[in-house]
Amino acid sequence: MSKEDFDLKLSSIFDEIWHQDAEGIPCFKMCIGGSWVESSSKELLTVDTPINGKIIAKVPAATAQDVKGAVDSAYSNKERIREIPGIDRIQISKRAELTLEKYKGEFVRTLMLEAGKTRSDAESEVKATLERLQLTLEEARKIYGEYIPGDWSEGTSGKFALVIREPIGVVAAITPFNYPLYTASAKIIPALLSGNGVVVKGLLCYYTTT
Repeated sequence: MSKEDFDLKLSSIFDEIWHQDAEGIPCFKMCIGGSWVESSSKELLTVDTPINGKIIAKVPAATAQDVKGAVDSAYSNKERIREIPGIDRIQISKRAELTLEKYKGEFVRTLMLEAGKTRSDAESEVKATLERLQLTLEEARKIYGEYIPGDWSEGTSGKFALVIREPIGVVAAITPFNYPLYTASAKIIPALLSGNGVVVKGLLCYYTTT
């Protein structure tokens, strides 16, 4: 394999989330409060591929200040997410599905380099993530309340109760390293679709979606 075979190659749609340093290594950012930012310490952690140990990327070394900022942002914006109509949340998720489908080759390559996966394993993870998106979109339309008649009990005869499901506000998600795309998506997608803010801790750094 040539040197270029171990380089991350991303389309321009991802330009906002990374830049190249003087050595040509991609340096990624964190998403906090809807903006892609560097660590407050400006420090970076290196990511090497288990294939040959080559450094393929750098990611922010998130500080306690960064974590607090992510949590505070998600909490202060929880009502904004709650107020997004369900149909709009579904459309946003559909756009995410289309993006993943369109650029799946790049996601497959990234998984191969970052996790040392075989091509078939990386393709299976991307496929599973797409299926999770599709299934969650279907399930999100079934988030209903409940009607409970009171005439099953003497003390509540002639009365009824309504159960209304509401978002809890902010969800904290921790993802392992072995299925970085799938496990993160499996936690983030349902939480957002049901109207919650999310703070995600990956293996190396923190992200927040608001």
